[in-house]
Amino acid sequence: MAVMSTNAVAFLLLNRFRNGVSMDKLVEAMEKLRQDLFYAGRDVGFTGDMVDIINHAVSTHLCSSVIV
Repeated sequence: MAVMSTNAVAFLLLNRFRNGVSMDKLVEAMEKLRQDLFYAGRDVGFTGDMVDIINHAVSTHLCSSVIV
């Protein structure tokens, strides 16, 4: 099963950046996480520019009215 962008962003925000994070640092952390997952033989369900991936994950899934 592939790791989706929403799961990756939520994982980082809940485990590494509980007190907030700048977009630049979150992009770096997502790139590192994607690389670590690749080396561990895991698939990721996202490609493209990391800023766009993060923005899509947050706006579409993490900040919906159902969750907040």
